[in-house]
Amino acid sequence: MLTKQEALRELVFDSLQELRGFVYRIELQSFTKGQKLVIVFSNFFALQEWSKKEASIIERMREPYKQRGLKNVAVFHKVVAEAQGQNRFYKERSKGEFEILSNNPAIRAIFEEIKNTIKENLERERV
Repeated sequence: MLTKQEALRELVFDSLQELRGFVYRIELQSFTKGQKLVIVFSNFFALQEWSKKEASIIERMREPYKQRGLKNVAVFHKVVAEAQGQNRFYKERSKGEFEILSNNPAIRAIFEEIKNTIKENLERERV
């Protein structure tokens, strides 16, 4: 019989594919609406990859979760990813509300993307 931690580890590793080598820790934490599965990556770049592929990875988790009967072993309502040491040294001060003064369309596009990323990150922190 698998322990809760072993079952979660297998589920995450089977679902992550190319990111599994960057997993630092997997844990189940309680929060106000139940429990959340926390995946801690060893570096920020793995976390960025997770962010790009989060929806598809969570979808890949659903089927093995059902097949393996994990609802009887480990119930969680949310999946959260972090990077080891995340937010220890840097706190975003910008709100993503700044004027872009460049007339170069390529540079304007880059700064628009930066603005959107800041706003998305701030929104994710609120959830």
